[in-house]
Amino acid sequence: LLPGDANMPYNPVPANYWESCYFNIAIETNVKNDNIVHTTEKVWEPIIKYQIPIILSTKHYQAYMESLGFVFPIKVFTEPDEYYDFLTEFFSDNPRKFFLAHQDEVIHNNNLFFNLPLDISVNKIWNK
Repeated sequence: LLPGDANMPYNPVPANYWESCYFNIAIETNVKNDNIVHTTEKVWEPIIKYQIPIILSTKHYQAYMESLGFVFPIKVFTEPDEYYDFLTEFFSDNPRKFFLAHQDEVIHNNNLFFNLPLDISVNKIWNK
């Protein structure tokens, strides 16, 4: 945060930090309650920025996102230890090569995001 930004709930990462990143390590807000699928900017932002998110979330998260049409070159993790082990091993190899092999999926997810219909329930809430 910059001075004076302390009251802002969310500040996007400046472009010069993410433009050369292929991956985004994301731990969703809800990782414990399997009955709730909670999607946040932590995953939407890398999709918008043409990155592959590496996600820790609940067990139904991946199925829900896939039901919307999103694809995951790297599975969604539900166990913190497995997530950590994967990250340690994955980044010791050649992650750029992996990204380049999955660029079509990254582009698909980005295009899909911008073509999703708005949730009409939001309008119902505002109209009350």
